[in-house]
Amino acid sequence: MSGVECIEAAQISSIWRPFYLILIIEDELPLAHALQQALREVGVTDDTMVLEDAESAVHYLSAQPPYQNRPVPRLILLDLSLPLMGGLELLYWLRAFEEFAVSSTPVIVLEDSPELIAMAYDGGANSVFARAEGGALLEQMRTLDEFWRACESPR
Repeated sequence: MSGVECIEAAQISSIWRPFYLILIIEDELPLAHALQQALREVGVTDDTMVLEDAESAVHYLSAQPPYQNRPVPRLILLDLSLPLMGGLELLYWLRAFEEFAVSSTPVIVLEDSPELIAMAYDGGANSVFARAEGGALLEQMRTLDEFWRACESPR
């Protein structure tokens, strides 16, 4: 053999994983950071990115500068109560945007108002999680991770 070691497919899949990104769109930075921390604590190894407003999210998701080479998120955690352009408006835009219309990218809405929850589903949210804090947030992120790993489909 020429010094190049053969690696079987099973070994490759165990050492290589595609780049996955969880996009958190949340204007309350302490909550966004708590979400990131909770995801790490339950063992989620995907990278996370926080955007503080819907306008930044539109630029990111539509690959406008400075996000031309951005990875497509596999999961979006969206606050509906964003300033200026609201989360519902962003959700409607997201579902109308060709790259996300069919939604290989699930959207989780962190909300607890029954009216907003109904509007989120009407707007194309795949799931709605009521806001949680502390230990409940940790359990919520564990449930979220288990749920989406069970539902995940290949792109």
